Amino acid sequence: MQLYAKAHSVIFHIENSTNPLLFPLEELFKPSISSKEAHSGLGLPTANMLIANAPELTSNTICENGLFKQILVVSNFKKNYHNIS
Repeated sequence: MQLYAKAHSVIFHIENSTNPLLFPLEELFKPSISSKEAHSGLGLPTANMLIANAPELTSNTICENGLFKQILVVSNFKKNYHNIS
């Protein structure tokens, strides 16, 4: 995970290995759908619900080359933090 600040935003860049998707990426955001065996498939639907209810949060998700990548941006971050790493 990478974490960095830009202007009044904090950006989380998360990468995780994944099996090749056998279905469209959008399916991963439905409950009980997972690309990994023995996983509940609740993480992404829960994250999307939280993001949808928080106007200061946006996300972008891609899956390529065996990596699942998600970028989460917290906008209008007003605290004065420095050296976020």
